[in-house]
Amino acid sequence: MKHTAWILLLLPILACFVEQPQQVVNRELGYSVMFPGAPSNTRYNESTPFGQIEWFSASYISTNRFDQTCTVEVGTLPAGNQGGSNQKEILATLKDWISWRYPGSIVELDSRRGPGFEYTTKGTKNNVLKGIIILRRGRLHNARGTTSNPSNPSFINFFDSFEVDP
Repeated sequence: MKHTAWILLLLPILACFVEQPQQVVNRELGYSVMFPGAPSNTRYNESTPFGQIEWFSASYISTNRFDQTCTVEVGTLPAGNQGGSNQKEILATLKDWISWRYPGSIVELDSRRGPGFEYTTKGTKNNVLKGIIILRRGRLHNARGTTSNPSNPSFINFFDSFEVDP
């Protein structure tokens, strides 16, 4: 009974908790973005069509909306020509890989924002997965998020604010 009383006292406090958007400007990795809340940083290795890539990742998982995530990953293409020897070939390989991982739509970015593309697919439990990949200076910059409500302003702002240094 004591635990129930504490929980009932905390519920109004937790219900009023509003996450504050956090601007992240990472000069070393060459991007800026507005996360809906505080992200956590990790790094991991992944086998890709280009070879092994070490990804530097900043991820946000909503504490009050369990259906929303926002992630930015940056990885440097490995040396060599695996996956392509020029921008056009690299982007073609990248599109094939993303299409295989996230079947759905792919739209080219305009020249001001690219080179790269935006992708969207249906996720699990009626979620939508959206991403933007930009290729600059031999690095892949991938902003990706999932939500059950793609019109959520914080989700839209995350993608609209994502910029990669020229």
